[in-house]
Amino acid sequence: MVGRPPPGRPTVRGATVLLTVIADYGTGDLAFAEVRQRLAALLPEAEVTAVPVPAFDTVGAGFCIAQLAFGEGPADRVLYANVAPRQDTDDPRDENAGERLAAARLLQKNNKNNKIK
Repeated sequence: MVGRPPPGRPTVRGATVLLTVIADYGTGDLAFAEVRQRLAALLPEAEVTAVPVPAFDTVGAGFCIAQLAFGEGPADRVLYANVAPRQDTDDPRDENAGERLAAARLLQKNNKNNKIK
């Protein structure tokens, strides 16, 4: 069952969270399907969309993140970026182990009085 947002909270096509995957794999890739399934299990109320970037294009991914994070959109949105050139080897890893995960929460300024919401 899709959760309902509190009164007055904007929704995205009935979802309460817009979750955008920015990655060097696209919607036709098995990696995207696996990520989407995991995200759907964790956030069933989210609408998951994808923005593909070229392989290992961390600059392109950063541009997409900035454009979507600081542009207009629903208040309740999440950006998930996965463009991680391997630091050591291109060989498969045990249990799909990878590099560290970094996360940040961006706060929106209220333009009327320049205060953080």
